[in-house]
Amino acid sequence: MKTAIKTLFATALTAIVLSSTAFSTFAKDGEKTAAELSSASSYNMLQVKGNVRVYLSQGNKENVRVERNSSEDKVAVQKLGNKLLISSEESSPVTVYVTLKDLKRIEAYDQSYVKTEGSFTLPVLQIFLNDQAQADVNVKTAGLYSVTKGHSSLKLSGQADEHILIKEDVSKLKTEGFAALKTESGQRLFTQIDFEAQFTESLKVDHIVAMNRK
Repeated sequence: MKTAIKTLFATALTAIVLSSTAFSTFAKDGEKTAAELSSASSYNMLQVKGNVRVYLSQGNKENVRVERNSSEDKVAVQKLGNKLLISSEESSPVTVYVTLKDLKRIEAYDQSYVKTEGSFTLPVLQIFLNDQAQADVNVKTAGLYSVTKGHSSLKLSGQADEHILIKEDVSKLKTEGFAALKTESGQRLFTQIDFEAQFTESLKVDHIVAMNRK
């Protein structure tokens, strides 16, 4: 189990591309609106950038719902294979609700916020936080790997058999409601890995697979 977990943590997650979907949404003056995205193929990796608040729930029917209150609010949602990319450059936060069957990776940047609604039960989970990003994650898992950089903040609840963590000094990690049978620092093993480049590279691999299928 330990070897399998570390192999997953140290390598990029690649998957067969089943579909690619993208959309942008707008709100009319003074009107609260919502847009939904659903797909026949699953997604289990999430990347969030900008002023976005993302609420995650675990369920059999996967979908994405975007809500905005401000005039002309815009959010971009792109699905590439098993990866869901959400971003917004709005000055006020845009709220997005995402339902997933499985979740393997969360990446958050800028001032984005990610929160799980209810508890997730997962084999393994990776969490990468950068800049001023915040995440509140409730999970029951065999293996958890977390990286907090910059002024990011991670709040954990639930339990894990093993938790490998990398934490920069100014970042915050709250684990009052979280229990791990084993916790260790992965600093020596993983400090040289560029996780943004790793994520980008996995997208390139998926694109190549898709092109070869045509």
